[in-house]
Amino acid sequence: MNDERTCACAYCDCSVESHTWVQDALGDGLAYCCEACQKGHPNGMTECQHDGCDCGERLALQRTQES
Repeated sequence: MNDERTCACAYCDCSVESHTWVQDALGDGLAYCCEACQKGHPNGMTECQHDGCDCGERLALQRTQES
């Protein structure tokens, strides 16, 4: 059974494999590809743990534009 989903991070398109899902602490059923995405890329943890993904950088840029 191929049970893959896309990371719940709005800026990330990485697939989340069932055996490596990082479940949201709130228990809302969302799955993330790494801890950085799960925590919303706080300062100091912006890098997605998947090579080639720049979702943390895009989120940081969005935050800069909004402030």
